Parts: sequence; C-alpha cells; structure tokens
Amino acid sequence: MDEKKLLDIISANNYPVGLGGCKNDTKTFDCCEYNITIFDGKNESPKILEFDNTFVMVFHGSLTETKPEILTQFDN
Repeated sequence: MDEKKLLDIISANNYPVGLGGCKNDTKTFDCCEYNITIFDGKNESPKILEFDNTFVMVFHGSLTETKPEILTQFDN
C-alpha cells in the first residue's frame, strides 16, 4: 500500500496520523482492514474506503483525548 498516496486522498497531510488495524499487525486475514486515525480533532463518523484493493477505515481523534475508553482504542 502506498501510504503517501493514501494520505493525499484522505487529506491528512497537516495532521499526525496513526496506522492500526489487523492488516497492520503480524496476523492478517482477507477480511482485515487498515485503521487510520487522523488526529485533527474533528468529530466525524468513521468512513470506509477501498484503496489499492484493501479496505481502509478512517477515524478522527484528538491528541488531547483523556477518556480511557477512547485511549485504549489507540493501543498497539
């Protein structure tokens, strides 16, 4: 996957971005996706995109997040 091209498509060039999901782990399955979190502070619903024949789920987050239930989602 061309990460730089993906970042251009999702317009995340000016924000920190985290890559997660089971495709990012050492174990991967056909049903897995990449999870991209853009730390832009926006309150938007997640979006599912198809990029290079791979599913990508785009989330928005905040670098000032303090809720433990949200922060645990950024683990690993």
